[in-house]
Amino acid sequence: MKFKKILFLSIILFAFFSVIWGYQNSTYRHYKGNDLLFLMNNTAYGYSSIMAYSVYYVFPFLFSLRMFMKKEDVAYITRKKYRSEIFIEKIREIVLFSFLFAFLHMFVNCLWTFCIVTASYSKGHFFLFSILNMLGISLFYVSIGIVFLSIGIKFFQNTALFITAIFIGTWSFLDKTFFNPVWSPLKDLVILPSPCQNAISPETVSSQTIKGR
Repeated sequence: MKFKKILFLSIILFAFFSVIWGYQNSTYRHYKGNDLLFLMNNTAYGYSSIMAYSVYYVFPFLFSLRMFMKKEDVAYITRKKYRSEIFIEKIREIVLFSFLFAFLHMFVNCLWTFCIVTASYSKGHFFLFSILNMLGISLFYVSIGIVFLSIGIKFFQNTALFITAIFIGTWSFLDKTFFNPVWSPLKDLVILPSPCQNAISPETVSSQTIKGR
């Protein structure tokens, strides 16, 4: 049953990420090589941006996570001796699904990037930084899942889902506007774009930086 659920969610998320990847990168078709590689993985906006991680992907993540987690029906609760056992199992589910979510995000990006982009930048290095980026966003979504689980203790799951999404979105907005110079976990979600930026022309970096402000 769990395998079928994982397979179903994997197919749905693969399709979701593929559509988002194609839509976000459709405006960069006139660029080539390293410039295209950077623009498809920049931090200001796009498929692998902080905005995408903290706003665009949060609701799909929470909705999919809710489908992935076991329902707390009477039979499930009575099988557990302690309430803490249920909480620990929920944490395990959050960690597993966060890794799956981040892996599918990385897989889609690498798959379509390698199919389309011809760059002098090493594909091996790009794949390595993609893995490191995946681990970073896995931890980020684990924290979101724990927030969702904690809020769900006091509210219904639907309510907890919306409260969590609004909380993360507000955090992202405040981090980008009022607390931009101050460190926050969101600023560590830029592992992948940094090495790509070093391999492109200064003109492309400056033009896209101006647009992203």
